[in-house]
Amino acid sequence: MATKVRIGVTGPDHGGFTAWNFTRLALFVSEATAVRITPSHPVDVSKLDGLIIGGGSDIDPALYGARRHKRTVHIDHRRDKMEWALLEGALKKKIPVMGICRGMQMIDVFLGGTLIQNLDDLDLKFAHDTSPFPHKIVYIKPHTLLHKILRVSKCEVNSIHHQAVKTLGKGLQVSAEDENKIIQAIEHTHYAFLLGVQWHPEYMPQSAIQRRLFKALVDQAKRQRG
Repeated sequence: MATKVRIGVTGPDHGGFTAWNFTRLALFVSEATAVRITPSHPVDVSKLDGLIIGGGSDIDPALYGARRHKRTVHIDHRRDKMEWALLEGALKKKIPVMGICRGMQMIDVFLGGTLIQNLDDLDLKFAHDTSPFPHKIVYIKPHTLLHKILRVSKCEVNSIHHQAVKTLGKGLQVSAEDENKIIQAIEHTHYAFLLGVQWHPEYMPQSAIQRRLFKALVDQAKRQRG
């Protein structure tokens, strides 16, 4: 029997166990082995077949040339540094990468993009409600990798973020937006599998649509490993 592909999953040193356990379950169902990565327990990219940059604390605004907003909290400099190095290694190795919430934002910042530090500062037409349960609709752009994976033009997702992508990093395009036109997913236009979603698909194991994200990542890792 072939060895399962190994997918690294980043998180903080303290906390984050709920997201980790749900993500590990999603990868197990997709026939992959999840490898937890934290600042105190790093893992070399050479030992991975794929990478998930997980959700969590806000990214240091200095990484995208901005001053810290009063609502920008819980900055984890060690995690920022760790994930930056992991992305450098993963893209050099060309393994599939998916970002979740903070992870999507980190992909954008890594490639030169910027963030909205506080969505409540915006004059939004529709209220930005937050909940770990599905409660908002995102609209998937046609002819994108995300659309190919999810096979739907819109879907219901959860939303627990207070920041979002502002300007896109080099090589990225928008693959989903919400009703406020806030960016909800990004992907690279040339890299085989570099995708980020603003919601938390790991918290929706009941959704066959959301499980497709993890399955697609694992399938790509299998193809590339041969």
